[in-house]
Amino acid sequence: MAESALDQNASTQERRSTNRVAMRLPGTFGARSASATACFILDIAPGGIRAAASHPPETGTQVSLNVPALGTFQGNTVWSRDGQFAIQFIGRSQPRELAKTLALRSGRARLAIVDGTPSTEPEAVVRCGDGSTLAARLVRMSVDGACFEADRAPLDGESVEIGDMPCTVIKSRGGQFAVRFLLQDHM
Repeated sequence: MAESALDQNASTQERRSTNRVAMRLPGTFGARSASATACFILDIAPGGIRAAASHPPETGTQVSLNVPALGTFQGNTVWSRDGQFAIQFIGRSQPRELAKTLALRSGRARLAIVDGTPSTEPEAVVRCGDGSTLAARLVRMSVDGACFEADRAPLDGESVEIGDMPCTVIKSRGGQFAVRFLLQDHM
């Protein structure tokens, strides 16, 4: 059954909502019968990469992507235009785990998390919509959001900034709150 335009758009937005790590790493890609072509990785996410090349692969082409700094991955070209293309990972979970790790590290850096000592939790400064700030302790973090504890919590739906990461409070209860990162759309 064909996917409706609405379903395709929702699927695209879901893919785009994950944290992407911007980078500029050299690599090569090749289809089964083609020689290797030089490319630069522009960003990576748990589901795939975005790259640039003078002759990108055609949409639908299965490729092997070699990035010396990261490894070799298999994937399908999901779009190709204007000298850029996107590869969706297939097969092993290694590239997904690598991308997730890179995204989490990038997220921690963007949130300006200060790692605690063995007796304290990592801390961040939360800038609330009204201009006030609060110190928060990081409880848990994922690719697309985080949970914090603080003496007071921002309100549900409030826009806050943690480090240089814009966020929306999605749940607030007592001294705990969860945020969803508002990520720029790269793909």
